[in-house]
Amino acid sequence: MGTRKHLLLAGSGLACVLALGLAGCSSDNSIGPSANTTSNVRVFNALSGVSGNAVTVTQRTTTATPMVNSLNYGQSTGYFLAPAGNGITTYVLQSGTQTVITSGSVTLHPHNTGQNTGTSTIILAGIAGQPSPNNPQILQFQDGWPNNVPANQSAIRFINAAVGSPPLTLNNNASGTLTPLPNQQQISYTQSSFNPNYFNEPSGPYNFVVTDNAGHQWATLPGQNLTSGLAYTVIVYGVYNSPLSIVVLTDTNSQ
Repeated sequence: MGTRKHLLLAGSGLACVLALGLAGCSSDNSIGPSANTTSNVRVFNALSGVSGNAVTVTQRTTTATPMVNSLNYGQSTGYFLAPAGNGITTYVLQSGTQTVITSGSVTLHPHNTGQNTGTSTIILAGIAGQPSPNNPQILQFQDGWPNNVPANQSAIRFINAAVGSPPLTLNNNASGTLTPLPNQQQISYTQSSFNPNYFNEPSGPYNFVVTDNAGHQWATLPGQNLTSGLAYTVIVYGVYNSPLSIVVLTDTNSQ
């Protein structure tokens, strides 16, 4: 099964962001949202090989006030409001230094309070100092979860941030039988599940297991309980050929 790549903003190039429905490609100095417009964003650190494990993220210049400060490997911020803009140059630094690990371009759409419009997840992925395809990357995914998740259902999206991995599948083993989740199968590195990205599954207990196409288990996260009516992003991360990890983030439009 193929996968859908939302947006890959990599390494040394500053990508022209057209995939998010903007009418053109714009730079830090281009006409975009008004100065007081904000976007709802969170950042997850899946970037391996960083000295001290922590990174700092700035936008527009390396010396700007950090957007995110000293985010440890495997950690996520909550959602926060940041200035909206088109094609914003974004830097990932080794915390406590001016050493640039990677840079890229992100577009932060204007956010409407109480809606998922203008809400996104930025994932820092790859391995510091490595060449392509394992190079450090800045990934951005629009968090367009369903506005009305049915009763006794939870909306789930699966993202593969495990560098060097083959396509991976998200399974549930809560019943004692390993069951692949529909539409969350064979997701390639840097990609997420198919459009519409989130899929409704029964709420309740989940023992998450990530497998490859041969059925080998690479990561487990038991004891998860998904609440009816909420949306979740499940991320697998790490360096393939070593045990991987899973994190479950709750998506929200409370800002």
